[in-house]
Amino acid sequence: WQSTVGTWQASLAAGRGFTPYGTDDPMVRPFVKYPVNHHHAQIIERVQVLGALRWSRAERWAAAEHGWFNGDEPTSPFAAPEWRRLGDSRATRLTVAPIRGIEWQASHAFVRSPGITQGGAFDHRQWSTALRFARPSAVWRYGLVEVARVDEGFARQRAFRYESMLAEGQVALGAWLLSARAERTDRPEQERLLDLFRTS
Repeated sequence: WQSTVGTWQASLAAGRGFTPYGTDDPMVRPFVKYPVNHHHAQIIERVQVLGALRWSRAERWAAAEHGWFNGDEPTSPFAAPEWRRLGDSRATRLTVAPIRGIEWQASHAFVRSPGITQGGAFDHRQWSTALRFARPSAVWRYGLVEVARVDEGFARQRAFRYESMLAEGQVALGAWLLSARAERTDRPEQERLLDLFRTS
């Protein structure tokens, strides 16, 4: 559902996909390699109900989004969610584009027990902010600076904190496009067994 009144637009949607948290799908950015921080900077493949409000005038706009979704992380691309958990998690994102080609977002999410489908694992409190530049016709075509943080724990008791900083960009050199990324991301790792493809 979508409605427009003057410079304001409002929408409601439901379905499966990216929640209103962090940056957009890295697959649409100018890189082949996925960033290490995709668990910190996006929350994907959740069934959700989403509401959004957007203001725009000329090339300036701002949008606020809020969504409720299931916290359990999918175990495979076609795995169904735990329907009883629908709505146990939430995310809010504010995006501002003050001039053409510049966009800033800040978002927060609470994700209930994503590590164990049945529930009972650590909850995640996630924060993300990013500044993006995009001008397809310029020499410097694209740039993104992103900072994200995930706290794991129960209630307000924090057990672990993971942080991420990422910067990437692209320039046009004649018929060539040169892209580069720098990233520092904390990720939890599991103990490896003698079989390299299994963890304890």
